Amino acid sequence: MIITEDRPAIMAALAAQPLENVALLKHLFLYPRDTTAVSITEGDRRATLVLLETKASPWDQATYGDCAWVAFLASDAAALSAALLGRVPLQGGVVYKLQSEADRAVLAERSASEQTARFFSYTADRAFRRDGAVRVTVEPRAEDYALIAEQGHDRAGLAAQLASGDAYFCVLDDREAPDLPAALCCVFRNHGAVFEIGGVVTRRDRRRQGLARRVVATALAVVGERGLIPRYHVESDNTASIALAEGLGLRRFLTLTHQKVRSPGAPASI
Repeated sequence: MIITEDRPAIMAALAAQPLENVALLKHLFLYPRDTTAVSITEGDRRATLVLLETKASPWDQATYGDCAWVAFLASDAAALSAALLGRVPLQGGVVYKLQSEADRAVLAERSASEQTARFFSYTADRAFRRDGAVRVTVEPRAEDYALIAEQGHDRAGLAAQLASGDAYFCVLDDREAPDLPAALCCVFRNHGAVFEIGGVVTRRDRRRQGLARRVVATALAVVGERGLIPRYHVESDNTASIALAEGLGLRRFLTLTHQKVRSPGAPASI
């Protein structure tokens, strides 16, 4: 068994599977001073733990501010997972972000946890074609920003990504009111060659007409044209978004759960 904390070597190994390991890679890249990483290999088996200080990530701080740590695990061997989970500090509370049933079983043997979120990740195994009516742009109109704000996306943050070339919008304008978007999505760099398709939204009066499917198909086409890797990430209770992904023939490659373990001695929630 070989244990290493060599950060560049760990990131290089994770990058061999950029889609499956994108969450670990992204946080190691974004928060170099607030993350630690350790990897264990045994033969051809490998497990990697990335530990993030919750306060460093705005999303995690807002969602899990009552926990001191976020632990990401990527593993192909339960015994190695168990060895790494033993390195996670429990004082202050921790949220584990786990990618496999095997790892969830390993955690269950060690600690009582509360599942707080569940996500499905999809990707495309075939090429898509652009919809000629869908506008692909790095200069969204005010109306486009207003619609995507319904999904909680901040204009300033999006504008920064658009300016850097790391994002673009796919917009289907309303035929009856061309100044208004009927549906749109935003595509942005998650990490490296992996681009996220998110912010999918249809105007309320134009829903159930297949418009979101058209903008997402165009987003997938553009990602493919650029030789990039698409990821479509959705909460497990978002049945409409799941139906869209599976209707397009996207492949679910990962189920991610968030498992909260409270600090020893902390009172249980009521």
